Amino acid sequence: MAQLKEIGYGKFYLITSELLLADNWKEIISASRDNYVNTNGRIIVEKGQALLIELFACGIRQVVLTANITPSHSLLNFTPKKIVEAAAQEVRSFNKGNAGKRFSLMLSIIVTSENFNKIGEMCGYAKDVCGANVAKFLALIPFSNSDTKLSPSPAQLSKAISQLKAMRKKYPAAEFYIERGGTLGTAGLRDEKKSKFCPAGERMFTIKTLENGGPVSPCIYTPSISIGRIENGKPLIDRALYRKFMELKKSALLADRCPAYALANKLL
Repeated sequence: MAQLKEIGYGKFYLITSELLLADNWKEIISASRDNYVNTNGRIIVEKGQALLIELFACGIRQVVLTANITPSHSLLNFTPKKIVEAAAQEVRSFNKGNAGKRFSLMLSIIVTSENFNKIGEMCGYAKDVCGANVAKFLALIPFSNSDTKLSPSPAQLSKAISQLKAMRKKYPAAEFYIERGGTLGTAGLRDEKKSKFCPAGERMFTIKTLENGGPVSPCIYTPSISIGRIENGKPLIDRALYRKFMELKKSALLADRCPAYALANKLL
């Protein structure tokens, strides 16, 4: 991050579920200037209020529980329900016991071919059982052939989006905000939102390693596509590869799909 800051990159997203397992997590958060942290909740249950006090002191203001507890995830191996609920309770206890200090609690929920029609039930669980302020819904993008049958179809995503709209009318946003993750696609978005829908390749890319020759990918969900490489700690973008990806991206957006979703599900 220090090397990238020197050449003008200013915003970093730490794409890992368990940053807090790193011995130097405070240093990493300070360098990234992130105000949120992702976790499946186990480490919060293990370390309790002491960890939350440290997180708040480091500038963290949102805890994102990425273990998805939903009505139907029989084929996905997520953190046990009791762990997520216990972690959520720790966050609520911190908010209640520390005057003037408060975390926002987000539940990140993956939409699959099993649960696409249960958005209302999942919203209710996030708000009423876990006490979340925010629920963020993301479409499952298959990273392997075995995940393909779990990725929701375009028709199933359309039904999920309709339910999300209904839930937004049901809950006041200030009380419980329902967020659409980019992988759900552009269907149902206003035109001005569509123009900002996917920053991949234009304003954002993914670096997995700073080793020379390491790939630069358009975004975390398209690791198989390279738009450049790392040389001496700097990302060098290949203009031909970049243009090729942007053509794929345009085709996906015209079909109201996230590029990564469309590529992974062989829709392009």
